[in-house]
Amino acid sequence: MEIDISHLKPPRSDGWGYLPPTQEIFNTLKEVKQIASPNKIMEIGFNAGHSTTYLLEIFPESEIHSIGPSPKCGNQNAIRGKYGDRFKFYQMTTEALRDTGFKEKFDIAFVDGHHSIELASLDLDYCINYLKCHYVLIDNMERNDVKKAVYNFNDKLDVVENYTYVNTWKGKTSVLEMTLFYVPDNNF
Repeated sequence: MEIDISHLKPPRSDGWGYLPPTQEIFNTLKEVKQIASPNKIMEIGFNAGHSTTYLLEIFPESEIHSIGPSPKCGNQNAIRGKYGDRFKFYQMTTEALRDTGFKEKFDIAFVDGHHSIELASLDLDYCINYLKCHYVLIDNMERNDVKKAVYNFNDKLDVVENYTYVNTWKGKTSVLEMTLFYVPDNNF
């Protein structure tokens, strides 16, 4: 499977990385689609719109909402132009969106925002307790602060599946981890 990302301008090579357009990632998202069958997805961490594009392509029946305080290259406009009303963008932090009172329900959240324990915890709290997501897919589970943030919600999250993928950024190749969690309290 190939996904066309030609509508995206590449971000600076010295900034944050992005989810690579690899078969590993596409297979992970396809498996998540089979498990969660989402119609409405919240993405936390827009950056340059790569994962947003993958979500819009792999989940063609879904509406994707994305939060990002500093989108790169104006790619949110290119995505809106290509996918129309299926894409909703909030140029702000998770905390700022939460404080507006935005509490729509989502089937799943893809969390790939800031990786500090404080901000990752805030992202998870918003997804679990405000948006009442049925599932949460968390990227960068190999990072200690992300693991610590997840640990704070262990009583609310059940592991469904762990995924690994390879990414090369700034000349360094790493094995990264993503985990899909089920939120039992939000599935009634």
